[in-house]
This record gives sequence, structure tokens and C-alpha cells, in this order.
Amino acid sequence: MSSALLAQIIAQEQAGFSAFLTLLNEEHTFLVHRQIEPLTVLFSKLEASASELAELARQREALTGQESNAGQFDMVAWINSNTGSEAPHLLGLWTTLIETAEKARVKHIAIGTLIETLAKNNTNAIQILITASKINNLYGPDGKLQGFSSTQLHGQA
Repeated sequence: MSSALLAQIIAQEQAGFSAFLTLLNEEHTFLVHRQIEPLTVLFSKLEASASELAELARQREALTGQESNAGQFDMVAWINSNTGSEAPHLLGLWTTLIETAEKARVKHIAIGTLIETLAKNNTNAIQILITASKINNLYGPDGKLQGFSSTQLHGQA
């Protein structure tokens, strides 16, 4: 096992998570500002980034002989047991990777909550409009108030 190759893979993973986090921040901004059109392009970038991260994780797991369900502390134990004098450097890289991945995880959860809230708000607004259109035909198809003449409205105002 090459410590240099492992360091390279971990550094690439960390850079990949940083890029992924940047994309998640863009997604959050688009959602907050209700900019839907740019999301289509962004989703393909997020998918490509996630695929790249999965491949890097697969390479790291293959290099270290760890399974995909191994946790972050399993990697710490593996580094301490297998990399000798390179362990402090690799542990520093690993810690940075885990911190960046955690930031991405938290942002991803926040975006999921935001999407859920926006979807509920949209559903509620649609239901209110449907109900109002069935109950109250205050406005006609021409946009004018039904059953009132303009003189009646002016006299009441």
C-alpha cells in the first residue's frame, strides 16, 4: 500500500467534497430565491460530483481493503496501524476530509428541509386557490367583480 497514493486519493476526495459543498450552496441560493431554471443544470453537476466522490471512495476502500460500510473511525484505526511515520499527515488529511463531508451532509439536510417546506407551501397555496375558486365567484372571467356595478363600488368606497 502506498501512503502517497492514499494521501492523493484523500486529498482528491476532500477537494471533491469542497466542490460538492459549493454546488449545494448554489442550490440553496437558487431555492431561496425561487430560481428554478438554473436548478436543472445544477442537478446534473451535483450528480456528476456525487459520482466522482463515490469513485474516489471506492478507490480508497480498495487501496485500504476496507468495506464501503466502514466508518470514519475505522479509517483512523487503519491509518494508525498501517502507515507508520506517514500517519500524522494522513490523519490530518482524513480529518479535513471528514469535516468537509460533514458540512456537505448538513447542507444537504438543510436543502431537503427547505424543499419540503417549499413544496408544502406550494401545495397549501394551490389548495387555498382551488377552494376559493369553488366557494367564491367574486371575480368573473374578465377579472371584474361580479354582481356589482362600478357606481356601486365607488359609492361604497
